Amino acid sequence: MAELLPEYVGEHEGDLIVDTTIDANLQRVSQEKLRELLDTEGRALKAGEGAIVVLDPVGGVKALVGGRSYRSSPYDRAIKSLRQPGSAFKPFVYLTALESGYTPDSLAYDGPVNIGGWKPSNYTNRYKGEVTLREAMAQSLNTVAARLTNEVGAWKVVRTARRLGIHSKLHAQPSIALGTAEVTLLELAGAMPPSPMAASACCLMSSRACATATARCSTAGATPQPARWWRSNMWAP
Repeated sequence: MAELLPEYVGEHEGDLIVDTTIDANLQRVSQEKLRELLDTEGRALKAGEGAIVVLDPVGGVKALVGGRSYRSSPYDRAIKSLRQPGSAFKPFVYLTALESGYTPDSLAYDGPVNIGGWKPSNYTNRYKGEVTLREAMAQSLNTVAARLTNEVGAWKVVRTARRLGIHSKLHAQPSIALGTAEVTLLELAGAMPPSPMAASACCLMSSRACATATARCSTAGATPQPARWWRSNMWAP
C-alpha cells in the first residue's frame, strides 16, 4: 500500500494514519485456513499454492491472502494471477438473461447442444431435459448456460461482467459461459453482486481514509492542528 499512497495523498511529511477495512483477526484466520487446506488437500488437488479474498457487502477488503507464505513466495496470487473461474462465471450469464427478459421460472432445455461445432456437456454427462432457469443455475448445468449465452449474445454477457467489475480481457464467444476467460480472484469476488439484480460494480477498497497525524504541541495549552483527510476507493495492495 505504501507505494500507492502518493497517488491519493500527494506529497506529505511525517506520519500518516491509514484507516483500513482489513479485519486483523479474519486476516490471520484466512492465512491459517489456506495453509491448512493446502497441507491437507493440496497434494490430491495438485495445488501447491492458493489465495483467499474476503469482502464485506460494500466492497471493503476484510482479508486478502496471496499465497501460503509471503516469505517463501511474495507473489500475490489474489490480485495478479489470472485463472479460469469455471462455473463461478455463470452468475453473469443468468443476470444477463434476466435483464434480457427471462425470469427465474423461464424454461430451458438441458440436453446435448452443438454451437458452431462446440459441444459442451454437463460435469456428470447426464441431462435433465426441461428445467427452469432457477433449477439450471442451482445445479450448474453447463448446457443451459451455453444455450443462454448463445441466445442473449456473448457480447451482452461480457458487457454485464465489465459493468460489475471484471477488467481482465474477455472474448465474446459462447464458451465464456463456462468461465473460460481468465480473471483474478479479487476482481471475480468484487464483481459478484450483493443482490441478483445489482446494477453496477461495488467499489473495492482496502482503505477508508488517510490522514496526517495530529501535530504534537510543544507549548502547553496550545490547540492541536486538526487532522486532514483524503478519501479514496483504493484497490487492495
